[in-house]
Amino acid sequence: SRELEETYRGVLELANELDIAHHNLVTAERNIELVSETTRLVMWEWAPGMNGFDFSGFSTGAMGQALDNLCSGEDGVAACMYPDDLAGYHREWDGLLSGRRAVMRFECRLLMDKDTWLWVLFTARVTGRSEDGRATRVVGTVLDIEEQKNAESSVRKLNEALEKRVEQRTRDLKRVNARLKNEIAVRIKVERDLEAAKMEAERASIEKSRFLARMTHELRTPLHAIIGYADLLTEDERLPEEQKSRIDIINVSGAHLLSLINDILDLSRIESGRIELNNREFSLPDLVSSIYDMLKVRADEKKLGLELFLA
Repeated sequence: SRELEETYRGVLELANELDIAHHNLVTAERNIELVSETTRLVMWEWAPGMNGFDFSGFSTGAMGQALDNLCSGEDGVAACMYPDDLAGYHREWDGLLSGRRAVMRFECRLLMDKDTWLWVLFTARVTGRSEDGRATRVVGTVLDIEEQKNAESSVRKLNEALEKRVEQRTRDLKRVNARLKNEIAVRIKVERDLEAAKMEAERASIEKSRFLARMTHELRTPLHAIIGYADLLTEDERLPEEQKSRIDIINVSGAHLLSLINDILDLSRIESGRIELNNREFSLPDLVSSIYDMLKVRADEKKLGLELFLA
């Protein structure tokens, strides 16, 4: 009949729609499984009365045993989560269920086997609530972030090593600065000591020049008298030639002594930079004869022979 045909046609259309829906569901599950395997991301859901988290229909990928432990209820969470992370997990989970948080994001460590821990990122959102506000369905993901944490740990270690190097370099610079300051202080002290020594030497030189000036004045005064008296004696025609010769020696010796005194003054002037050289001619034979006459007297006193030969 016509009604039967329409019913049959409707059943075929419904079967076709169910087949399409099943195909889409299988495709979605495969896509989710592919995402889980390639990104290490696992989806889960939770509802009141469920025994832990439900990963059914989703691949657990490489996280394996760590996620299987979460399927045994709250005791499973306590058993497989790192002890230091438990308090933070419960705080975040309670905040999500109570509505104080719209989304839960929490990093923690899950037990892989006896001594191996895996860093994961929990994310969750409440998708259903009862009329009195209680959460009736929660969906979320678990993402493997072990590589990210290892990278962060490597970066942190590098930063710590860099900070230590910077601190060491800072200490080295401080030591160098302290040494430089000490060397500068020593150099300044040496320069001050040298300046003080220079001033003392200049003062001593001035005092020496004054002393020489006074001393030569005291010496020249009586010497001029001796030379003058000898000159007067040489003018006396009554003196024998031998005495005149001796008086001439006194006169020459006095003149030589006066010249030595003047030389002392000249040395003082040389040290002070005030000497002026006088370039003039002199008779070498006369100079040698004068020296001979002065030395002859001392040689005669000691009964030594002294002769002069001029070519």
